[in-house]
Amino acid sequence: MILKLFYLSVLSILLSGCFTQSQQNSIPESQPIVEKKQVDEKIKKIQLQKQKRCDGYIQTMKYARSYVVTEFEKGYFTQNDIVGAKAQLFLIQSQSQSLFAKNINDAENSYNKHYELAKKLKCDLKGFSTSPVAQIKNTIEVSDAEDSL
Repeated sequence: MILKLFYLSVLSILLSGCFTQSQQNSIPESQPIVEKKQVDEKIKKIQLQKQKRCDGYIQTMKYARSYVVTEFEKGYFTQNDIVGAKAQLFLIQSQSQSLFAKNINDAENSYNKHYELAKKLKCDLKGFSTSPVAQIKNTIEVSDAEDSL
């Protein structure tokens, strides 16, 4: 009789140990699903933040380029004043303290700064390979070549 009680006790301990072991094993299986969802949400959040930063850099670059092109367009290109545009470009490249040159240089510096930040963040910079002042220089060269023909 005592022997039967001993065997029953050992058997019940073993079975209860297996039961609790199976319950403990079931908990970690659900955790990776929750963790995967959390990781996916964090990745999406990081990507959204990156996209917002990229959009901000690109907006600043667009504004700087638009400012430079518009100022040259109003000041020189609508009047077909290529000589004046060349003179102004020289002042800009010489870092002149004239108001026009200073404003254009500030816009160019802002463009370059935000371009580098966007490049580090690996933003899509298609259409931004030429700085605003380089774009003006190219326009002057094309206009100058057309005038000489």
